[in-house]
Parts: sequence; structure tokens; C-alpha cells
Amino acid sequence: MYDLTYSQSLQPRAQRGDTFRLAIPALIRLITKIFHFHDGPLIMAGLDFVTGFFSLYLLYLLTVDTPLETPDRPKDRALKIMCFLAIIQFPIAWVVPWQRPETLPSTLFLAFSLLCLSKIGSSRLWSLPILFALPIQAFVRSDVAIIFGIAIALVGLWTIVKHVSQDELRVSRYYVVLGTLIAIISGGIQAYLHTLYPEAGVDIQVRTNLGFHGLEVLTILLAPFISFFLFLIAKRPPVNIVEKVIIASALLYLPMYFTFGIAGEARIYVPFLLILCVVTARVSASYASTKLDLAS
Repeated sequence: MYDLTYSQSLQPRAQRGDTFRLAIPALIRLITKIFHFHDGPLIMAGLDFVTGFFSLYLLYLLTVDTPLETPDRPKDRALKIMCFLAIIQFPIAWVVPWQRPETLPSTLFLAFSLLCLSKIGSSRLWSLPILFALPIQAFVRSDVAIIFGIAIALVGLWTIVKHVSQDELRVSRYYVVLGTLIAIISGGIQAYLHTLYPEAGVDIQVRTNLGFHGLEVLTILLAPFISFFLFLIAKRPPVNIVEKVIIASALLYLPMYFTFGIAGEARIYVPFLLILCVVTARVSASYASTKLDLAS
């Protein structure tokens, strides 16, 4: 169930030492004021439903309809859909036990931004929706936005170092600029929040997470995706630049989650697990399709 103390007070958690989740409580207060509806948990459930629905829809589009060099065959599309529906069950299972109102909005930001990134090659204007959504996300969970921006910039730099074609080089340079902007803006907002709430500190949780319970949750949480990463290392299937951003984001956030978060609160990492489902489904479906073609 939702944290009733959190939902009933409808006060920014930053006032109680948490500067990472300011926007959602403010939105709930606004909804309460406009509609004179004072059932906090029900409002949060509604926000979860709306943001969760659109998050999954955008992730589905990224999995199935992301532009490819060659059109998908009906068989390939069906395999992607089946793989996506199968793998998405793993992170979704962690949403319900830790129903916090910032988890699915953060996922929606990542899914929306990734969809825009997939279209930046055709028009740089697709970066504008990301930058418009960024300040909102920074007041929801700035840590997610900071890591996402760093991942975009690093993937862009890595692609430049590999001496790619001129078209890919232009896109990669834009990734570096955009990722740096995202990291700086979200980091600046986080720094501003710390000046407003200087009593809000960050605790190191490594010792706690090295306990049996923390390692147990991490093992169960990451097992399906660790298997996928081992597959990536062994088979080295091709991945596009957006998929590289997803992988980089998930890998970069993991040490932050283990160091500053509580491993037992799996919802902290769930947004990155949800976007990882896109890569897992696309790559798994492509590999399975190749094997079926060879077998036939």
C-alpha cells in the first residue's frame, strides 16, 4: 500500500529531509485544491494509472515501432511483442509492493525522452520536448535525470571515438551537447533544492545493502537482466544508439542505487529496469528470429 503518512500530509518530503521528490506532492495539493477531493491515496493511484499506462505504451512503441534500417516482417514484429510482454512482467512485479508516486512518472520521463532521442536523427527539434519535460522530472527525481543525461553524453562520446559515418557523427555530437545540458540542468535544480533544505543529507547505505536481505533483493531483482547482459557479452548482437543509452543509464545508476539507496526498496531502480525491457525484447526477438530463419 501507499505510504499513508506521506499521502495524507500532502507536504513536500523535502521538508522532512528528502529533496528528491518535490513535484508530485505539489501536484497532489493542486489537484486537491482544484477539485476539492481529499483522498490522497486515491489521487496517487490515479496518477500511477495514467503515468503507468503511457509509460508502458511508449515503451511498447520503442520496442516494436522504433525505425529500423529494414522493415520488420510480421514474424519479427510478433516476436518483439511476445518478448516485450514476457520481460515487462519482472519489473512491474516490483511496482505494486513499493507503490510510491514518483516511480512511474520517472519511467514516463525516461520512455518519452528515449522516444524523442530515437527521432533526433531526423530533426533536432525533438530535443525540445525533452528539455521542456526535464525541469518537471528534476523536481520529481533529479537523480534519474542526472544519470540519464550523463548516459546520453557518454554514448555520444563513445560513438564519436569509434569514427563513425558523418551522419552518425553529427547525431553523436548532438547527443553529447544534449546529455550535458540534461545533466547540468537537473544537477543545478538538485543543488538549488539542497540550498533550500540544507538539513537534507545523503546517507551511505553500502553496509546495509551488503546484508543478506539487501543482496537477496538485488539478486532476485537483477537476475533476468544479468542473464541478458551475459548474453550481450557472449553474442555481441548489434544495438542501436538509443539502446546503448538505455544500457548505459541502467549500468550507471546501479552503483548509485547500491551506494545511496536501500537495496530492499527495489522501486528505486524500477524505472531503469522498465526501459531495459525495450533492449531485452528487441535483441532477444532479433536473435530468436535469426535462429528460426537458420532452422527453416
